[in-house]
Amino acid sequence: MGFLEEAEAQSSSLNEVGHRPWPVPDKPWLMGQTWRNLLFAHWRVPHDALRPHVPPLLELEQFDGSAWLGLTPFRLSGLRLRGLPPVPGLSACYELNCRT
Repeated sequence: MGFLEEAEAQSSSLNEVGHRPWPVPDKPWLMGQTWRNLLFAHWRVPHDALRPHVPPLLELEQFDGSAWLGLTPFRLSGLRLRGLPPVPGLSACYELNCRT
């Protein structure tokens, strides 16, 4: 998908909202981006093994008696400000989200 087609797809993504569990915000959106080739991987980790790796001020949530580590690698593309096309060479990158 080209830069302009990606921007059009982002703009039209709010045309179908029936599947959303919450309403679309009233404020206009400021920027667009597309996440491609996502992987959602999760591992059950003992709380005490993960706690030293998370800053003390952050709560380490647990589910079903364990902490969980989630990794989400993906390719971000079509990054742009509303009303502007994506800038080639600056609007795509690889990203890795790590969550607990």
